Amino acid sequence: MAQYDIMHSCGHEQTHQIYGTDVRGERKREAERLARRPCKDCWKAGRDADRAAKVAAYVDVTALPALTGSERQTVWAAKIRVDGLAEIVEVVDAPPVPAYGTAIAAVKAGHPAPMFGPQLHRLRPGDRSEVIRILLGAALRQTAAGWWIDHRGRVAWAAMDVMSEAEHDRLATLLGHPA
Repeated sequence: MAQYDIMHSCGHEQTHQIYGTDVRGERKREAERLARRPCKDCWKAGRDADRAAKVAAYVDVTALPALTGSERQTVWAAKIRVDGLAEIVEVVDAPPVPAYGTAIAAVKAGHPAPMFGPQLHRLRPGDRSEVIRILLGAALRQTAAGWWIDHRGRVAWAAMDVMSEAEHDRLATLLGHPA
């Protein structure tokens, strides 16, 4: 166990705790691997920019509705909201493999199932874009900061719970389940 000051590819220097023996130069190799990558702050900034860019393809992120709640809640929820909207785009654009789950989307009775399964894989690109827009629209109607905080990490599924009946019907049709 040793601490190393590492100059990252972005030009920032950070101290890293590198564990393990150094019998065969493992620590040096790990330090070299870390040096080839951006620092943690730059990596997070790049990830956040990528997520914002994905969402910006569907929604004007500069014109999102104002969040309601305490000041601390709204600041936290604003970040969660961008991450959640990106989650929706990512889940629909790159769905899990069909074997991961067998549930089918939008059960008509108002209890939507998760969108895993082969139906999401078979969507045409135009339909995939429409599914994203439906889910983004449902999520963006939620202006309470508490809603975003309570559903962080599972916004795509929570958006299905707040869809209108017409949105449920359209989603079911897109996924091959007639209304």
